[in-house]
Amino acid sequence: MDKTHNNRWRWIVAVACVLLVLIVLNTYGNDHVKVTRYSLKTEKTRTKMRIAQISDFHNDKKLGNKLIDATKKQNPDLIALTGDFIDSDKTEFGDTHIDMA
Repeated sequence: MDKTHNNRWRWIVAVACVLLVLIVLNTYGNDHVKVTRYSLKTEKTRTKMRIAQISDFHNDKKLGNKLIDATKKQNPDLIALTGDFIDSDKTEFGDTHIDMA
């Protein structure tokens, strides 16, 4: 094999590896719930309040259930729903009932 042929195969293998890593990271990220906690102080109120901010579950029922469970565990006083709940590829909603109690 000549040098050009070897270099071409190295590039093909390198690109394939990068694509594989991106696919794995994307799949994990789309099926994983991340809880991040922030603590803020302000002189405008003395009342402590726990706020849960939820977004990006794109009407994925499995991920939605994980979000509900994770949210319940945080026991928030307020839930802020900030977008990306519907995905144009997933239009079947079926019978949906969310019990946050």
